[in-house]
Amino acid sequence: MSEQQDVYIEERRSSVVPTMQISMQDMKFAVMEMQRVVDELFVEGEHYGVIVSGQKPTLYKAGAEFLLNLYGFGVRFEKVKEVEDWDKPFFYYEYKAIVYSKKHGWVEAECYGSANSREKKFAYDRKGNPQPPEYIHSIVNTIQKIAQKRAMVGATLIACRASALFTQDLEDIEIDVGVDAPREQQQQQRRTAQNGKKITEAQVRLIYAKAGDKKIGNETLHRMIKELTDKDSVQDLTRQEVDTVLDAIDQM
Repeated sequence: MSEQQDVYIEERRSSVVPTMQISMQDMKFAVMEMQRVVDELFVEGEHYGVIVSGQKPTLYKAGAEFLLNLYGFGVRFEKVKEVEDWDKPFFYYEYKAIVYSKKHGWVEAECYGSANSREKKFAYDRKGNPQPPEYIHSIVNTIQKIAQKRAMVGATLIACRASALFTQDLEDIEIDVGVDAPREQQQQQRRTAQNGKKITEAQVRLIYAKAGDKKIGNETLHRMIKELTDKDSVQDLTRQEVDTVLDAIDQM
C-alpha cells in the first residue's frame, strides 16, 4: 500500500470516527480549574444555592454572569415568541440566549427559555388564591426577565461546560408530589423539596444592599417581600425565594 493510500485511509477514518479535540490532561485541568473557581470565588446563596438536598447546586443568575465574564463570553438575547393579552390577562415570552466569544466573535452556545403568567408562582398567591389582573399586569417585565434568565443560565452551563457541577434553576420547576398523596404528606414533601436551607446572613445583607442601590426603603422592601413570598421578614425567606426577591429588586 502506498503512502498516499495510507493518508487517504487515515483521513477517511478521522472523518467517520469522532476523535478527541482536547487531550485528557487538558480536560482534567479544565475540570479542576472550574472546581477551584467555585470553591474559592463563588459565594453560596449569591452565585449558587442548594435548593434540594442531595442534588447538584443550582446556578443562579449572578453565578452565570460571573462565569461568562471569567471565560470572556458575552450574551445576547433574541425574542422567539411573545403573547400579550391584557384582557385575559395572559403573557408568554420565549427568548434565545446566545453566548459568544468577546475576543473572536464566534457563538459558543445557545439555549431557549420561556416564562408565562399562568405559572403557579405568578398566577396564585401563597394561599393558592388567583392573583387579580392588576397584579399580573404589574409583573409583565418580571416575566420577561425570568424567561431571559432561564435561557442565559442554560446557555452558560453549556458554554462553560459547568453542567457537571451545577443544575438548572430548580426554583422554576414545579415539584411533582403526586395527586394521590394525602394533603399533609404533599405539603411536607413540598416543604422538603422547595425550602432547602434557610437564608444566610450574607444573603440578608445582599438583599438590603441591592435594595439600597435601587433607593428602595425598608418599608417598601418588606411590603414587596410580603407580596412575593407571604413572608413578614427577610430572615424568614428560603434560599429558593431569595432569587425571586433579587430579581424583583432588579426590575425596580
